[in-house]
Amino acid sequence: MSRPISALEGLKIIDPNALQRVREGFLKCSDSNPEEFDPEDVQEIRSNDWQTQRFILESKYDEKKALELMITAFKWRHVNRVRHIRATDFPDIFYKTGYMSQTGRDLNGAKVLYFRANIHRKTADWKETMNRFFLFLIEQVDANNDGRGVALLMDCTGIGYANLDLDMLRF
Repeated sequence: MSRPISALEGLKIIDPNALQRVREGFLKCSDSNPEEFDPEDVQEIRSNDWQTQRFILESKYDEKKALELMITAFKWRHVNRVRHIRATDFPDIFYKTGYMSQTGRDLNGAKVLYFRANIHRKTADWKETMNRFFLFLIEQVDANNDGRGVALLMDCTGIGYANLDLDMLRF
């Protein structure tokens, strides 16, 4: 059985000079506007190639687009205080039900994030908390993954219209 195709194969063809140019462009922007970026994110950009490579891959090797995406993403992370989300911010029921959880790796070595869609309900009261929980789990997976990716597995067993939430899928 052959391995599935992974976007991470593209890391092999990223020009090291392009990586450096995109990183320097980001650092110039963050140094000029330090209040718009989380200092921990900026330090991560300085020390971890993957934090820049992911944007080069996403932009299909377009350096200008990669830099724009990177700046937008890290400003968003700062505004949404992603680095400050903690496990204790969420009710125990989120953990006990297995609503979303990490579980193993796929054939490419990406960590699997498991989402039980039959538990999900679209409710205005919980929307922000659920979105932040999803962010928290993605952040946890990504922080210790060395750029090997994340696979989202949605278990749709027993779902119905009550479980449908297009806003969550877009998030």
